Amino acid sequence: MSAIRYDGEPAVRMPYLDGSGEEVLLTRFRVSLTGKPKIKTKSGDKHRLYGLWRLDEGREAGYAWLVEGESDTQRLGTTASRQRAFPVLTGGKRSGPRTSKG
Repeated sequence: MSAIRYDGEPAVRMPYLDGSGEEVLLTRFRVSLTGKPKIKTKSGDKHRLYGLWRLDEGREAGYAWLVEGESDTQRLGTTASRQRAFPVLTGGKRSGPRTSKG
């Protein structure tokens, strides 16, 4: 995540990386806390699961937290215990694996 300007206004850039953490699969932008829309996605980007680059951490630990969105993932990721967190849904569309098996 990084702070940027989107259409001249402050925003947060949220890249969704692949399993290796190298390739950006899509980018979303938090552009507002209260206004509509709060989140914008680049045209043509297809929704993906956020946190794919951290799946190996969950496999090694033997568990993962499933949370609602990017900010929940970031919050859990900053706790002292370094929780492994992955949103269940992002952008209202389900994508990625249909199972939680390793």
